[in-house]
Amino acid sequence: APLTELWSYPAGAALNSPAVADGRVYLTVQGNWSGYMHALALDTVTGAETWRARFQPGNSLNPPSWFAGKVYLQR
Repeated sequence: APLTELWSYPAGAALNSPAVADGRVYLTVQGNWSGYMHALALDTVTGAETWRARFQPGNSLNPPSWFAGKVYLQR
């Protein structure tokens, strides 16, 4: 069967590979977006942003990891 897009998110920059767990898609943005680096979580059903963390500008923010209910980020 063909795939159907359920939602999309206007990230504004290239994204790293996601982590998906507990009904959320955890993302980090490659490089700086609006002058900062960001990590965010989207609801898997609606695509709504449920959480965002903003970091000072830098060279990179690695893809997120999820384990035992926690999201881990590495700069």
